[in-house]
Amino acid sequence: MDLFFTKKKYFFFTLILVIVFCFNLTVVKASDPDSAPSSLPSYNTKAFDLGNGQTRYEIHSADINYKDAQGNFQPIDTALSFDATNRVWKLNKASYIPSIPEYADGVMDFRNVYEDANLDIKTIPQTSHVKGTYVKEGNVNYIIYKDAFGEGIDLKITPNWYGLAKVIILNNKPGDTSKDLTFDFQIQIFNTSNFEIKKQDGTKFDYTQENSNFNFTGKTITLGANGKYTYFKNAYIWDSNGKQMPVDIQLYTKDGNIYLRKTIKTDILNNAAYPLYTDTDYTTVTGNGGISHTGIDTTWSDIHDNTAGATDTDNPATYSIEVSYGEGGWDCTPPYTEPPDCARLYDGGITRAFFEFDTSAIDDSATITAASLTAYLQTTYNGVLGDGLGVTAASQTDSTNLVAGDFDNVGSSWTDSAIAYSTIYAGAGNQTFTFNATGRSGINKTGGTKLAVRDSSFDIANSPPGVPPSANIYATISMSASDNDPYLSVTAVTNTVPVATSVSVSPGSVKVGSSFTFTGNWTEADAGDQDKMYVCKDLACTNCNNASQTSCWCYSSSYQTQPDTTDTCTYTAQTADIGNRNFWLNVCDDEPSCSAAFVFGRSFTVGPASSKIFTVKGTGVGITYYNLRVKRASGSGTSPLRIKCL
Repeated sequence: MDLFFTKKKYFFFTLILVIVFCFNLTVVKASDPDSAPSSLPSYNTKAFDLGNGQTRYEIHSADINYKDAQGNFQPIDTALSFDATNRVWKLNKASYIPSIPEYADGVMDFRNVYEDANLDIKTIPQTSHVKGTYVKEGNVNYIIYKDAFGEGIDLKITPNWYGLAKVIILNNKPGDTSKDLTFDFQIQIFNTSNFEIKKQDGTKFDYTQENSNFNFTGKTITLGANGKYTYFKNAYIWDSNGKQMPVDIQLYTKDGNIYLRKTIKTDILNNAAYPLYTDTDYTTVTGNGGISHTGIDTTWSDIHDNTAGATDTDNPATYSIEVSYGEGGWDCTPPYTEPPDCARLYDGGITRAFFEFDTSAIDDSATITAASLTAYLQTTYNGVLGDGLGVTAASQTDSTNLVAGDFDNVGSSWTDSAIAYSTIYAGAGNQTFTFNATGRSGINKTGGTKLAVRDSSFDIANSPPGVPPSANIYATISMSASDNDPYLSVTAVTNTVPVATSVSVSPGSVKVGSSFTFTGNWTEADAGDQDKMYVCKDLACTNCNNASQTSCWCYSSSYQTQPDTTDTCTYTAQTADIGNRNFWLNVCDDEPSCSAAFVFGRSFTVGPASSKIFTVKGTGVGITYYNLRVKRASGSGTSPLRIKCL
């Protein structure tokens, strides 16, 4: 859909929400605890130790950490410093090492060092010889080349967490808008062995051939070899009213060189609100975006359940969530031409925002107790119709390449309550989607977690909004560099297994029908954990634990809460138990996890119901000799004499 000049003959109910995706350049966000992270376990994650086995993970959509020379993760710092010898601005605390020239027409270097990729791409803007100015605004710093592409057309270079953003700024409407404007950059590639340039559908650019052309409008392309890639992100153009669309962009060869060209069409130049912006970003990550499907004279189910989608925006500058629905024509079966024999058709569309977060830094053995998504939301819609936004599961096919066919790869709701449009309308800012049990269970502790932000009232509920009066609902999620990039907050508990220490039985011998009492002791490191003891009949305790009690002598009747780490249980001797019997102690918590080693409690003796049991006590010092005489009271025959030494 051309967002600059869309004409509709019907009134539409349009919900557009843009979640602002702005990359934070600080080390500690306002949402963090007062203290610094306790660890940086991965490129995109900060971890905070909450005590008692609990850890809160803050997981961002892009890299916030890099690996230093020793292979340890450190927070990215995009602060630029000027190298007076080489006359360039540099930084070295990121997964890429840029070199930004003092003058606009100098060589701009982007070296991708992510996981030792060592990919070097140099760019030479085809500009005037304009000196750059260093600017710092809060946590963001950039180089601005005023009038680099002519009067009133600037070039701005900004280092971000995810890569290097190059933005062309048209401050005013050009005097001549009768022809397209083009902007060229010469591209120099190194490490050329097996080097390839391709779209993510596999289509390759033959840069060795003269006069080759490779258009990748609306797409992200990869540059690299042997599984090591740098990305040219999907390039956009947007105006000062927030209207956005992919910009025409291509690679071409001329005189043995490779060039990148961006073209702004005359219709955009004539209708945009200035300043007008267009970007080209080098990045080490990709894969998020939005997918929409629209239809004219169609049904709600065709819009909502379409399997092909219509347009996809891989890594856009802003992410939109939209529902538009208005009156179309009639679906009539001849000879009928009007209601009630005809069904109303509709014009409209749905846009869904798709994200993936690398959540593999979460401890595989941990239990997730809380999870949420925080994103910067803004809208000009006052929320009269519709509840707001929610989060659902998603299953986009390729983690690095969002395509239109992913439109219907969405699942169950991960949020029980929506972020209301009225709340977003009241003021732009971070809003938090709290996940329900389904959402928490959807967090992938061994890979990527995929999700979608969608309209709650109509899209998630699969309920057409009807045909309300004309309304324009608009909001955004943006990918500019500020303190507002989206992130998952996941709290997980890593369980410490209880340790069995001792077990005893009293008395040591009983007759069938009488009872033993077992006393067990253990240690528990996790405050507040609940434990049960299980007295096992075999060393493995295979069927004497939380899951099964078929091979237990006895077990706790209820959980003991730490710091209580002792308990008793009782067993009544049966005829099948006659003889000497061994026992072991197993302790399990409510995670459930059980003792890694089981304590042997020696043995006890069970005699027949008719037997007599007596105890002979010695001095406890040295060797004591006993002479035992047993006399039968009456009758004849023999009876065994069982002696147990305790």
